[in-house]
Amino acid sequence: MTIANSFNLLIVILMAAYATYSWYWQASLAYAARYRYSSIVWAVVFVWIGFSGNYLTIGDSGLAIFVALFMVISIVDGFSGITKTRLVVSGYFKRTIPIKQIRQVTIVNVPNRRWASVICIFKSERERQYLLRFSGDLADVIQALKAHLGDVGIEVQSA
Repeated sequence: MTIANSFNLLIVILMAAYATYSWYWQASLAYAARYRYSSIVWAVVFVWIGFSGNYLTIGDSGLAIFVALFMVISIVDGFSGITKTRLVVSGYFKRTIPIKQIRQVTIVNVPNRRWASVICIFKSERERQYLLRFSGDLADVIQALKAHLGDVGIEVQSA
């Protein structure tokens, strides 16, 4: 086995582990946010750039598995929301945030004629902000947030 093949195998194993990790948290959602389609769009763009720029070539060993895992990760990454213990966000480097780290939630009610949409900005104790969009009425989202987050401060703003 060459170094390149060993490296490719290591990348595929790490991607499979990450896909399993993300899938677990996606399956654990108690209150789901709206699906983020941009993760799929960006994955397709990166794969297209890889093939058009000859960074990826057909015939590379393990390429089909790599691309398939990359697409599965991108599809699963679009799911976000709240579990019993964590906030699940879309992102490759920080997928979950413990609920105990959330200090403030700012809710922005987005007026829309077709469907109700609420944007929630979760602020952590480390001064980071995470944005999730929820479908539903403002009162329903506030009730769900209080049920899952406990005593976290909630501020409501209008768009």
